[in-house]
Amino acid sequence: AALSIFLLSLIGIPLTGGFLGKFYVFRAALRSDLLALTVLGVLNSAIAARLSEALLNPVTLGAADFAWLFGKRICNRSNR
Repeated sequence: AALSIFLLSLIGIPLTGGFLGKFYVFRAALRSDLLALTVLGVLNSAIAARLSEALLNPVTLGAADFAWLFGKRICNRSNR
């Protein structure tokens, strides 16, 4: 549960500290006419969100949903 909360904050989900930090940094960059830096920051946040989602999926869904990663059926009892 703690990993999920920390990753959601790093992604910048609203109502977390990460969101407020990113909001103020991006707002300051836009006010300083640093549009390229702001666009790069938003793209970096989108990439980080995707990578964090890949970390959260096994935690939230369980190993049974990711059996296809191993190339065999690890959850089927008849294959033992």
